[in-house]
Amino acid sequence: MKQIKKWPLAIAISSALVLSACGGGGGGGSDDTGGTGGAGTAQPQSTINGTAAKGIVKGGLVKAYLVGANGKGDLIAEAETKSDGTYSLKLPSSYSGQALLLEISAKNGTLIRCDIAICVPKSDSTEAVTFGTDFSAPANFKLLAISPGVTTDTVQISATPLTSIAADLALATLQSSPSADPKQVALSSNTRVANRFNLQSDLTALKVVDLTDARAVAAADSAQAGYNLVSAAVASVPGKSMLEAFAGFAAQYSKDGVADAASSAGGPSIESILEQAVQITAQIEAQAAKQKVDLPALSSVKSNLEAGKADAALGSTTPSKGAAPADLGLEGLPATKAFVQQVRDLANLAVLEENLQGFREEVELVAQLNAPEAKASTKAVSAALRAIAQALEENQNGSDANSFEYDGLTVQRVSANYFVRQTVDTAISEEGQLRTIPVYLDLAAKVNYSDEIVEEGLEEPDYFDPHYDSAEGSWTQAGTAEADISLEGSVATDQVTINIKTGSLLKGSLVVDNSSDWKSTYYGNDYDKERYEITDLKTLLDVKMVVSGEHYVSFDGKLELDINNLKFMSEYTDGNDYDESNSELSVGHAGLVISGQLKSEQNYLEASASLNAADLAGTCIENEYYSGQLKDISDCDASDSGVISLTVSYAMHLHGMNYPIKVTANAKNNGLESIIGSASLNYEDGQRFDLVYNGKQGDLQSATLTNHNNVTLTLTEAKQDGDKTLTGNITWQGKQYATLDDKTGAVIITYNDGEFESL
Repeated sequence: MKQIKKWPLAIAISSALVLSACGGGGGGGSDDTGGTGGAGTAQPQSTINGTAAKGIVKGGLVKAYLVGANGKGDLIAEAETKSDGTYSLKLPSSYSGQALLLEISAKNGTLIRCDIAICVPKSDSTEAVTFGTDFSAPANFKLLAISPGVTTDTVQISATPLTSIAADLALATLQSSPSADPKQVALSSNTRVANRFNLQSDLTALKVVDLTDARAVAAADSAQAGYNLVSAAVASVPGKSMLEAFAGFAAQYSKDGVADAASSAGGPSIESILEQAVQITAQIEAQAAKQKVDLPALSSVKSNLEAGKADAALGSTTPSKGAAPADLGLEGLPATKAFVQQVRDLANLAVLEENLQGFREEVELVAQLNAPEAKASTKAVSAALRAIAQALEENQNGSDANSFEYDGLTVQRVSANYFVRQTVDTAISEEGQLRTIPVYLDLAAKVNYSDEIVEEGLEEPDYFDPHYDSAEGSWTQAGTAEADISLEGSVATDQVTINIKTGSLLKGSLVVDNSSDWKSTYYGNDYDKERYEITDLKTLLDVKMVVSGEHYVSFDGKLELDINNLKFMSEYTDGNDYDESNSELSVGHAGLVISGQLKSEQNYLEASASLNAADLAGTCIENEYYSGQLKDISDCDASDSGVISLTVSYAMHLHGMNYPIKVTANAKNNGLESIIGSASLNYEDGQRFDLVYNGKQGDLQSATLTNHNNVTLTLTEAKQDGDKTLTGNITWQGKQYATLDDKTGAVIITYNDGEFESL
């Protein structure tokens, strides 16, 4: 008969480890006077629509000023924000396309909705202002946005903390360089701030989302949600009020910029800001749970934020204000031809033999970390952690033994410290064959554990003779548990050494609900039911891994695992002539971040990867029937409702370039079937490419490529009778300026001025 599992912590750790197994740059200045800019003439009575948010600003004053050589000029329009933060400004007919400065300020009754965990800390006289709460804007409140100018009937210009920082940067530039073109300075400043935070170039046009409204977040796409989270996070500093933190960061950015990695001197960094953005997602998820709202885009947003944070941690501690490309502001046909040259330059660099060889070697670096000895090492660590957890819980159940044996592992205990020091033979599958690898473990874990688990009833005996003994009973185990485990030590095989550094930890809480009804007779039966719920589990492993042998490679970095609402439920029935088992596993959210430095004798790669899974579920039904012979019937299904998002970020070093191109790649799997991918390439000089793969529809698949001047190439590949054809067009602001096809065997681009060239 089946013995019910009574190791809640061990089950929790095992589930988490199985799930994880399945499952910086920047800098340099720019010439603000570069580019072409160009003045335009607006249509009479142009309208500016937008939203003011730090968070949502209700009843705020909105004023539009012309921007001249010395900065802020004449007031030309006024409005007021509505209850949702939106506003509409009607520009006068005399306006002729000059650069504009929008200023949002407070009046009597202006309210701000808090969009971070705590906007105003608690004091002796007042309660804290928390997420989703409105509070009065102080008299000196101000948000800014700067625009190169309006040349259409209607335009979107919103004001947020990031647009305000860009406006401050532009005004400072105009003060120091009165001869600079205000339109080009406005465009450049918005681009520099956007590039610094790895966002789309046009900050003012990105949609503002009320982060406190779960339905609004659910309706936003990944780019919109990510932008608003970062914009909110720049004003989130623990212990400071939101407006105080924002003012401090704005002043810091205007003076020096912001560094990638946090430094010992303190102060905001890209790393700390993205960490705060991740924290805000927890507030949004809690709100969504109350409102019973699904958040389909949040999984990929969290992957982006976590990978960006890990990448920034590997970056520089020197502040930077971001960069803008020299051709920024090109329009129409000139912008289209410059875009084609940018694509050609990248393609030419990518096919150089030196670069192809470099790509192969970087791929091999990653592959070598997945060597059989590495797999055996991580599997042995998992087994040791489970053994430590079981030893702990036996100690909690009253055993005062100092040595425990589990599955071939010996766990020694000294007070709250547990040790595994031995060689264990670990079996792994290699090319379809089982292979046993000796792994030496030297692990130490300090465990703080508490629970409120209550056991009642009579447990099934470990052994009985059904011909002579007869017994029956019921047993329950229910309650909650908390664990905090610090881990350090080393793991080694003949070819792999893993050092787990001080500071590594596992921390979490779970809910237990088990029961068993049993009969110990020859014709008896046994019914067991168990449920474990990991409400919160965090794992941080700080490791150095060295693979020696024929190919030397090392990894020095971190692995972070974060799991919320993992639920495991099972039912087991043991009858006279059959066994039946049903189990379900579901995960509310699981996040895995890996970041660090990969090195071989010749190559070096700095990279980070973030995987987020949400709303995953699976069921298994197993039956065993005894009717003269054994029959096994097993069926397991994975739910198609899950969302898995993956973000990978690394620096691409190309022979022929003086600086690396930062690559951020994203993949999103909806329902375990539909895959959507995207990537961005950020050059140190401010150039940018954004690639979106739109997926397949029948024999067609398409993708778009957009650069920093918002020139977009749309490619469509068709397959018919085994042949593939490529067609596409290049547009700017919705107007087509070129087409392309490969009818001649080469990709030919034809411009609307009659010129053509091959790509």
